[in-house]
Parts: sequence; C-alpha cells; structure tokens
Amino acid sequence: MIGQEYQRILITLVRAITSSFPKTDITMSITELNDLFAQPNHPLQEDVVTELQSVARLHSLSEQELFYKWEAYSIKMGAENTRMDYKTVRDFKKDLQDALERESRGKPHVQSASKRGVVNTPRNANTGDVYGV
Repeated sequence: MIGQEYQRILITLVRAITSSFPKTDITMSITELNDLFAQPNHPLQEDVVTELQSVARLHSLSEQELFYKWEAYSIKMGAENTRMDYKTVRDFKKDLQDALERESRGKPHVQSASKRGVVNTPRNANTGDVYGV
C-alpha cells in the first residue's frame, strides 16, 4: 500500500518537473523530422528518427540545419542513390564527424599566453667552471 502511494507521488512529481522544462531547439519532434526528411505518406522508421536526433544533439544542430547538411550530403553522394534508411543515416553521421575532425585538424592551435619558453640560468662569462678555476 505504501509502495503504491509512493510510486504515484513520484510519478506526479516527475511529470510536474518535466512539464516545466522549456523545449530546446536540440529536442526534435518526430513530426518535424518527418516533415523535413520523409517521403509523402511514408513516415521515417523509428531507428532513423533516433539516429537523426542523435546527430542533431551531437553537433548542436536545429532541424533546418540538419536538413541542409543532409541535402549537401545527398548531392555529394548522388541524389538518386541516397535513400533515408538506417545505414545511410549512419554514413551521414560518420561523414559529419569526419568533416568536423578535418576542420579541427586544419586550425592552428593557440598556445596560452602564460606559457613561456625555456630560459637558461644566467652564467658569469669570466669564469672557466663552477669552482672558478
């Protein structure tokens, strides 16, 4: 009896907390993804939707930005051969990650201003060795 009451209170509390969170741009609805990516009258498969949401979260992309990147990828791969299935979305995700890695490798790394080069210990030029001999 106490366990059921505790569970009911916990569920109510979780619903109240999560409903107060604002929706972010990163959270994509399935209908928005279907509107942008799916063929008419053919909704996307659940695993494809999940993978697209994962790509958007990883790269902090909105639905429209993700769609633009998908269009660029489709043109790159050949629009006739590019279908929206799980394997193609995984390849799309890998292509985006590879592009990000190439971009980060091409940028010069900035050293911090606090780092200084090695400075030798000053020596007296008149002495022959440490003992003055």
